[in-house]
Amino acid sequence: MTLSSYFTIRNVLVLAIIIRFGLIVYSEWHDAHSVVKYTDIDIAPYTRETYRYTPLLALLMLPNEWLHPSFGKYLFAACDIVNGLIIYRLLCSEAILSTLVLLTLYAALKKRWDAAAVLLGVSTHWKIYPFVYGVGCLGVITSEGMQRRGKTMPPATLAYYAALANWRTLRFLAISAGTFFALGLGCYAIWGYPFLYESYLYHLHRLDHRHNFSPYFYLVYLSWHDTVTSAQQLSATSAPQLSLLRRALRSPLTSFIPQMTAAFVLFNKVCTSQYFLWYLLLLPLIMSRLRMRRREAVLCVVVWALAQAVWLFNGYRLEFLGENVFLALWASSLVYVLGHGWVLGQIIEAYEGAVQGRSDGGVQSRPGGGVQSRSKVD
Repeated sequence: MTLSSYFTIRNVLVLAIIIRFGLIVYSEWHDAHSVVKYTDIDIAPYTRETYRYTPLLALLMLPNEWLHPSFGKYLFAACDIVNGLIIYRLLCSEAILSTLVLLTLYAALKKRWDAAAVLLGVSTHWKIYPFVYGVGCLGVITSEGMQRRGKTMPPATLAYYAALANWRTLRFLAISAGTFFALGLGCYAIWGYPFLYESYLYHLHRLDHRHNFSPYFYLVYLSWHDTVTSAQQLSATSAPQLSLLRRALRSPLTSFIPQMTAAFVLFNKVCTSQYFLWYLLLLPLIMSRLRMRRREAVLCVVVWALAQAVWLFNGYRLEFLGENVFLALWASSLVYVLGHGWVLGQIIEAYEGAVQGRSDGGVQSRPGGGVQSRSKVD
């Protein structure tokens, strides 16, 4: 019996459940014995400045009070398992959002655009960033409609964007926006302006000079009392993400969503460790399509992990040892951007290489692992 025969979906799920259960049990012991806490606790919506989420998350956590203190962890772990099942079907507190994003993608791939629009609206209510996925959906919806009429998408920029304005895309936008605003109005009726500000408006001018992987943290730290408009900051820090949106309109959803998410996280003016979960869960969607040798994949993993380790080392020195290492931490942020940017570039290149290989005549395995292109032989 080969090693791969052990990795059935059932065995993988059982192992995943055991690992998550073990980590939750360990977290309770760790929190009771360590200064560096395993669990991050927010008390109630908008009663402290660190709560920046939808109040629906707090409602889901109410059983922590009367059922079990770790109920939320078990809920997140369960959503994580569901994520694995969804990815398996696709053949290819963030766990809940990831589940919503994957369900959106699943509905889109099944051409159930009304369901996808509703799920996208719920996802955007949970966290703002999934709205960019709507751009990819609009491109796919428009392309499908033109194919049914025997037409192709126009190459000219203005003509291309004009083609996006059709009743099918407008229906998608209306359903998605309607879902988003309906949830928002319901929460606003209960929690009022604090919900609107903390969940959405705050992020338009959010400035973090601590717990932030982005190199922008040091600029914020040095100019904390300067009056710089949020519009200027947003235009400067969002340019890399916005430059990818035009390309997204012509990309398959299964490739656009992971790559766009990774780019959004990498170049965002605020980035914490939980942001990495946004794209890590989506990587299996394209892993099997990457034209990459095994040693190249290992190098990507090492660079990705080391870039974070360097930053976390200096972050620990600043936060827990009280050392003045702001300059070293900023240098670590540059290492993070360069390292993760290189990894993202390798993944994009490997994916495009695999697509080009298939268009040239298919793919075949390489001795070092991965796939490479091959030409058809008559």
